[in-house]
Amino acid sequence: MNHLRSILIAFIFLLISIPQYAEGQQMIVDDAAVAGMHVFEGWGGTEESWIQPSFVLNRGWNLSPGIIFNTSNQEIDATNWLIENKVVPSGWSNNIWGIGNVSALVFDFDGNLTQINSYIPISRNILNPNSFLHLNLGFEGNNLHEEWIYAFTTGFRIDLAFSNRVIWLSEIFSHDFNSTGFQAGLRFALLPGRLESDITYGRGFDEHLTYPGFNIGVSFSP
Repeated sequence: MNHLRSILIAFIFLLISIPQYAEGQQMIVDDAAVAGMHVFEGWGGTEESWIQPSFVLNRGWNLSPGIIFNTSNQEIDATNWLIENKVVPSGWSNNIWGIGNVSALVFDFDGNLTQINSYIPISRNILNPNSFLHLNLGFEGNNLHEEWIYAFTTGFRIDLAFSNRVIWLSEIFSHDFNSTGFQAGLRFALLPGRLESDITYGRGFDEHLTYPGFNIGVSFSP
């Protein structure tokens, strides 16, 4: 585990030190679009950190494995791995809605299924070519002590472009319409279509919900 921590810390510092653009997805509300042919995403945060490469299997179809790290105790502990399937038959364009489906299975490192989720992302271009509206509707199931607990998940997000290199991100999300939170920040595009970075902060409207916290994310598309 010490080697894993060292590798992850080195990787995060490497990503922070280079120019950045592509499509960082530490945002909880997803978009109705698949990534490029091969995209590597990662983000480090005060609550969780993720590494998640994405591979295009066909037009409009992404498969994304990933590893989740618990970083809430100022340590980096790999807790889960996941596989995510994203299908978007028709992405957005000017004045046309994009809609798709995302499903994911999350496992612990003993091979036990700990979480399932599925949702419908809906997106539309607004105002200018780099600004978007995103809606998510779905459900999530968590395996808590051999008992599955399910919740509806909803989310609303706006990406508002100040220019083609700086975008304001803001979202509101909820579980069962009672555990509600927000996240907001900036996306910086220094190499459009290649390298991108997000810097965001979020928490619950209830003071007991600290997730997602402060996050720095990077997405690289070769």
